[in-house]
Amino acid sequence: MDGEYEQPTVAPADENGNEVPREQSTHEDSEVSPKQPTSMEIKFTDQNQNAVTFKLKSTTKLKKAMDAYSAKVERDRRSLRFLFEGVRVLDQNTPDDLKLEDGDTIEVHTEQIGGGVMGE
Repeated sequence: MDGEYEQPTVAPADENGNEVPREQSTHEDSEVSPKQPTSMEIKFTDQNQNAVTFKLKSTTKLKKAMDAYSAKVERDRRSLRFLFEGVRVLDQNTPDDLKLEDGDTIEVHTEQIGGGVMGE
């Protein structure tokens, strides 16, 4: 040996000094894996109960589905508002962000500008 000292490994022992086998830990147990995107169906429903269903991955931005809905119903996207449980859905939101589940419904409302009462 070249003056190097190798540290011996000591196996765990019970109270009588008998060697106890070490528990095997798998690589999977020690590493947290990122959540895999899941596929789900999300329904878009307007005030007249007309519904369009889209199949999306849980990590897909909802902008894609909102644009497709607007094209399908032939409405200007800027005139529509999308809500899930009363909260406005933004372009950058994903189903994971909003905790959407398979079969959930996003409400579609026509944006109303004005609406005040004129002269009485």
